[in-house]
Amino acid sequence: MFICSIVAVYSINLFAPTIVKQFDPTASVRHIQALVIPIFIASAVGTLAVSYASDKLKHRYGFAMFGWVLTLIGLVIMINQRRVSTNTKYGALYLISVGGYISVPQLWTLLVNNCSGAYKIAFAIAIEMGLGNFGGIISSMTFQGSAAPFYDVGYKVNLGLVCATMAMATAYVGGMWWENKQRAEGRRDHLLQSEEADNLGDDHPHFRYGF
Repeated sequence: MFICSIVAVYSINLFAPTIVKQFDPTASVRHIQALVIPIFIASAVGTLAVSYASDKLKHRYGFAMFGWVLTLIGLVIMINQRRVSTNTKYGALYLISVGGYISVPQLWTLLVNNCSGAYKIAFAIAIEMGLGNFGGIISSMTFQGSAAPFYDVGYKVNLGLVCATMAMATAYVGGMWWENKQRAEGRRDHLLQSEEADNLGDDHPHFRYGF
């Protein structure tokens, strides 16, 4: 989920200046930077606002889905960019970026909230962050210079990956809901009879997954 989700973040983070330059090939570097910087300011504000709200409500999945929907809207616009104005394309970059930056922290927190034990949490975070680097590799391979100025392949790959993330996240949360139900009905209480009952971590029947 993290690899698929972060590709859109890497795509905008690495290629926003290149994409914006395609809107006006005669624009100066200073002008391009002036257009790119507000995208990341908006992303930072959106990330902080949504992170605060999700922490208050103790809920991650819905906010992550909200971010992915924003990203999908932006990607659909860019896939059809030949039919829209430059301002619309520029606005789509905001949607892709803000949506991506909103969703990624929700995945980080979703992982941490559902692991128990300092060592397991540390290992899980390290694995997730390490695998996330593949997102940068994927984005660099899909946004090739030969695909300019429309980068159809890049946007379509991102669209497919975001849809895959949404499907996986829904299945993941559904699985956690089902497991919580089993534990509430006492179907995991037999684990308390094992010799490892004091070291079950998130397998403990009293542990509840959060989403």
